[in-house]
Amino acid sequence: MQIIVKKLLLFLMTAAFVNLSLAVPVQEDAFTDFSGTWKLNPEKSDSMPGRGRRGGGGGGGESNQSREMTMVISQEDNVLSILREGGPQGGPMEMVLTPGKGPQEVSTPGGAATVEAWWEGRELVVEQSQERQTPRGSMTIEQQQTWSLSEDGNTLIQRVKLKTPRGDFDMNLVFDRQ
Repeated sequence: MQIIVKKLLLFLMTAAFVNLSLAVPVQEDAFTDFSGTWKLNPEKSDSMPGRGRRGGGGGGGESNQSREMTMVISQEDNVLSILREGGPQGGPMEMVLTPGKGPQEVSTPGGAATVEAWWEGRELVVEQSQERQTPRGSMTIEQQQTWSLSEDGNTLIQRVKLKTPRGDFDMNLVFDRQ
């Protein structure tokens, strides 16, 4: 009889502990904080398509300008303000992202674009679509970036999927905290 009482008591204590642990919320940051100054690490990043030289002897490699990129990100809760210098489109680009807000119109060095962002767990997903006019007609460029931070918070990784009339490209861009 004592064994049954002990087992019943152990069962009730375990059930009470499980109920208490489920009732206590785990405190965790709601959003990954990407704030900081980030510089592209070309040695750890994949090559960026486009913006290469054309014509005699040069081939279609990428320019030095596309290998130099810096982002300054300010973040308050779910709103990210991003200033980007350099990269494949050159000059500065400023944008404000509010993940979960829906599509937003932004101005880029290549013209107006539609951007939408949302959170998938600790990662930020950013989709951008841009219509461009060229001498050969209009074309659409689409990209999806998935942003994540290293465990120590000193490396920002952007996994990029790019869709262009010249083909689809996947690349990883690695930024070091400055």
